Amino acid sequence: MQNLKFYQRVLQLLREDQAFAIAYLVRAVGSTPRAPGAKMIVYPDGRSEFTIGGGAVEARVSEEAQLVAGAARVLVRRYALSQLAMHCGGTMRFFCEGFSTEAGTRELPFYQELLRRLEENRPFIARYAFDPQAPQALQKQLLGRGEELAKLERSGRQTGWTLEQDGRELYLELLGRPARLLIFGAGHVGEALGKLAAISGAFRVEIADDRPEYANRERLPFAAAIYQVERDYLGPLPQPDPCTYVAIITRCHQTDQQVLRQLLQRDPDWPYTGMIGSRAKRLKLFGELEAEGIPAARLARVHSPMGLPLGGKEPGEIAVSILAELVQLRGATGR
Repeated sequence: MQNLKFYQRVLQLLREDQAFAIAYLVRAVGSTPRAPGAKMIVYPDGRSEFTIGGGAVEARVSEEAQLVAGAARVLVRRYALSQLAMHCGGTMRFFCEGFSTEAGTRELPFYQELLRRLEENRPFIARYAFDPQAPQALQKQLLGRGEELAKLERSGRQTGWTLEQDGRELYLELLGRPARLLIFGAGHVGEALGKLAAISGAFRVEIADDRPEYANRERLPFAAAIYQVERDYLGPLPQPDPCTYVAIITRCHQTDQQVLRQLLQRDPDWPYTGMIGSRAKRLKLFGELEAEGIPAARLARVHSPMGLPLGGKEPGEIAVSILAELVQLRGATGR
């Protein structure tokens, strides 16, 4: 969602013939306030929109971006945060691309197409190739299915940065596929988790339930998709993809087990599967599924109990603990 808003704003500025610059965070090593993929808009007078981390590093990047705001130039910078008196201690690499008031004619087709692809919600790559010694030589492409997209998806990361043998720098950003949270169970905890996840902006929330009185738009206005499945989850279920986080929170142990049974019929290629419940529940249900032929290696990847051990027992408190674990894992994998 954030990328959609960002590029809608970029397109608006180009149509209004405004001068500005875009600062892209392309690499982060160690402890840093934002992950690669963060970006912001900077104007010649120093005003900015969106954020690449705040604090001293954002102030410094904003100063640098002003140097190219209003000109068709690219500037590359690397900062050690300790040298900016930031206690994070990591390093961050940026490139800033400037746009003049006459940039619209040249740049509009690229960003119109980028926005169109974003709205289709299908994965694609924005590819930027540039030579730090040639500040006007930025090459931009939008790539659909291909080896670069497949490689980035397999890596579990949203971005890629490499230094080519010819000295050029190459930055790839996977766009068009936001992280998806697929919740099985629209009861008290499922509803609370979905609502919190939607508010956070970290996930596209989808919820499945076998009860029509629960799986409906009136109860779940925040959900991007709602699935009413067959009774006891015995029929076909919505399936995870490589950008899906799965939370199993149905009304009882039997339906939790049925959902897990179905999902683990194939080797999980998604980053997270969690099932609510105690360790005793995990041992019993996992033992039964392994006896049915579900490989132990697949069961071992399931988070159960799920959520960080924050101690709360109310539905909202449980939802906070689960979302905290999901955000923690998403940050660790880059997905």
